[in-house]
Amino acid sequence: MLSFSLFNIGTVKANPVTDLVESATDPANYFILGQIKTYYELIDQLDSKKVELQVLDASNLAQQEKIEQAAADLLATEQQLESLNKTLQNLEANEAPSDADLEQIKALEQDQLKILANLAAQQTDLETLQAVLVEDLAEGELTKEQALQNDITRLQDELSKSQIRLKSYAASFVKKIVLVVGIWLLSILIKWIVALVFKRLHFYLTPQRNAFILQLIRLVINTITVIAILLVFFSQLIQALPYFAIFATALAFALRDVILSVIAWLIIGTKDGYKVGHYLHIGTLWGTVVEINPFNTIVRQGGMSGQTGRLLTFPNKKIFEEFLENWSKLFNYTFLKWDFYLEQGSDIEKAEIILLKILETEQAKYKNSIVKKRAQFIKKGLSDEDLEPRIFWEIQANGILLRGKLLVDFNDFFAIRSAVTRAFIIEVNQEKNIQLRFVNNLLPNTL
Repeated sequence: MLSFSLFNIGTVKANPVTDLVESATDPANYFILGQIKTYYELIDQLDSKKVELQVLDASNLAQQEKIEQAAADLLATEQQLESLNKTLQNLEANEAPSDADLEQIKALEQDQLKILANLAAQQTDLETLQAVLVEDLAEGELTKEQALQNDITRLQDELSKSQIRLKSYAASFVKKIVLVVGIWLLSILIKWIVALVFKRLHFYLTPQRNAFILQLIRLVINTITVIAILLVFFSQLIQALPYFAIFATALAFALRDVILSVIAWLIIGTKDGYKVGHYLHIGTLWGTVVEINPFNTIVRQGGMSGQTGRLLTFPNKKIFEEFLENWSKLFNYTFLKWDFYLEQGSDIEKAEIILLKILETEQAKYKNSIVKKRAQFIKKGLSDEDLEPRIFWEIQANGILLRGKLLVDFNDFFAIRSAVTRAFIIEVNQEKNIQLRFVNNLLPNTL
């Protein structure tokens, strides 16, 4: 625990609540380092003022001592003169002085003159020293001393307040450090739990997608952790959160296509998605998947005459916008249908026999492969009837609709569609009692 015993510099009391409220408006006091800096700056200022006061007091004291010494010397000289005068008076009072007395009187008179001269000089020196002291005081020495005393008292009061603030900020800083450590440990725990969940549960995702999702979650957790730590130390950032939210919304709107493509990439990686090598039909695009990236999918384009060999790219988000058919889901098989419209009065039974025979002829080419996969088709929900060529009839505004349906290998999709259409038209044209009706939707398409 931090100790602040070295900060006990005085007995000046202050109101800590008032001090903290005042310090809250000072940007320099938002950090404990600023508080420490302010504290030691006050100590330096206080020491400087004390030194100035000591110098001023020492100067005045030295001047006063000189005056007192000069006065003592003057008094001693006066006492010496007085003693000499008494001796001289005693000698002069002798009515018959001897030659020795006369000589002594003469010597004393000379000493008297010297003492008087010395006394005058000392008197002048004393007056000069007193005049200098009076002049210094007149120039504001007392005022300056009082100002220094006031500054020292003010600095001691500020230092006491700074000590209180520093203790409060230090305690708050320790709490913030503990809170930051707690947030950091919590983020580590959450990331560990998420990694454990991904390891234990099966999301039908590839290792690449698992790693991507984990990295994305870690990034989100780290971002939230950093924001939480910043809010601990900079609570003022809470006021800026609405602006951050607006910015994040604008950024998400600008990157919506990228975000949708990444989300679609994750969905594509599930068991309901597609993989490299699957044959897809989405919108007007047919092709075999060559590569799947987080933002787009690359396919080798197919066409009426088979693989064109062209590499095309579509954004992953397209799976949200258009219907996607994955022909590889049914063990590389898919259903083909042919729609033909007949005029009223046509021999529909004859037309049905012709179309069914053509479908059976085409299916005979790969019937064995369907039989081998029968159990797998049954697991996918198909019946034995679905595995055979089927014919459907329907009355529509365009005429009598004859529909043929056949399970085919998608590698032969275009070839079988073209062969059946060609054979049926040739056969029907040879029948006088069957008339085709051509409308806009005559072209066959997949279910």
